[in-house]
Amino acid sequence: MPFMTVAREPALARARDARFVPVKVYIGSDNRNEAVLARYPKLKWVPTLIELDAGGKASRATPSTEFHSAEQLDPERVRAYFAGP
Repeated sequence: MPFMTVAREPALARARDARFVPVKVYIGSDNRNEAVLARYPKLKWVPTLIELDAGGKASRATPSTEFHSAEQLDPERVRAYFAGP
């Protein structure tokens, strides 16, 4: 999961914090948080990072699978995401 990798790597945390304010939204069988998620693109995978513009509209939704190389999370892919499109 990207958040766990970022927590273990201070350089990734600095890259994230330079451009983003992370907010975790719990999604589980006991609470789907449908009211919150209704404003954003339908999730195809959990976890998914949803980037909002200054007005609060979703500008990019990226499933965590995009950060994998084979079966492992690739810190360089996370770093590239934080750097921007």
